[in-house]
Amino acid sequence: MKENAPARRPLILVSNRLPVSLERRENGYALEESAGGLATALSSMREEALLWIGWPGMAVPKADEPIVTERLADHRLAPIFL
Repeated sequence: MKENAPARRPLILVSNRLPVSLERRENGYALEESAGGLATALSSMREEALLWIGWPGMAVPKADEPIVTERLADHRLAPIFL
């Protein structure tokens, strides 16, 4: 980082949906990239200090919420379960 350069601050984005689609499979939960406009526009920032908060796109059984939360955290995504 250059001297006197402003420090990068994390970006926290809250939207109605996460930029992935969650799907339950026999061996756990799979994530598929979303093709939505906001997800596409911000895809280049996914490597930066970005935390995206939103609904994972499906009803998740209460017992599976910790599993899904951990799986999504690997991608800097935080689910809001409805």
